[in-house]
Amino acid sequence: ARSLVTIDQLSEGRLILGVGVGHVESENRILGAPPYQERGRVSNEWLRILSSFWTDEQPQFSGRYVRFEAQELYPGPRPIQVPRPPILVGGATRAAMRRALRYGDGYFPIVSSIENMKQQFTMLEEEAERQARSLDGFPILALGWSNILSAPDTMDRDREMLTGTTVQVAGDLLRLQELGLRHVGLFFRQASTEDEFRRQMLAAAKEIIPTLARSAQ
Repeated sequence: ARSLVTIDQLSEGRLILGVGVGHVESENRILGAPPYQERGRVSNEWLRILSSFWTDEQPQFSGRYVRFEAQELYPGPRPIQVPRPPILVGGATRAAMRRALRYGDGYFPIVSSIENMKQQFTMLEEEAERQARSLDGFPILALGWSNILSAPDTMDRDREMLTGTTVQVAGDLLRLQELGLRHVGLFFRQASTEDEFRRQMLAAAKEIIPTLARSAQ
């Protein structure tokens, strides 16, 4: 919590915290964390603790995995952002959506297809209604596995989402925008060298982003 506050202070209040429960069981075991199957409940407790540490004068907590009394911790310093830095919760399940709505300030899914994103939007709306939480001011920011090709090497109907030429990837992003997404992070997972990563990043900056900007005019 204090390390994150330091980042918030150094960035003059620009920290946005993204969290997820993880999906690699071996990492969970190496870290000596509670059982992998309980990672969701563990995450819920730590999200509550972070908020308490940043906002309460005398934070204290008694949960299944973590317990501490008010006099055992000094909560300072405080983040610049009030009441705390925004927390975006990632995932692709109803449990992740419930976690985001209950403890977070936004949702962070992974883009796989247009149909999948439609389903996730519907599920999120259903969970928000169950929790009586409005989605107004509740941002949805997605991560997309992308591979920007110099030339198409497959039929358009067979290619993966966000994989293809700059024209194809820009078209995918425009379709996601029509669904309601306003922020998508591109992760160039197949860029195995520094030069290839730079090529894809520059292609996104010089060709894809201007295309999206023109569509918004």
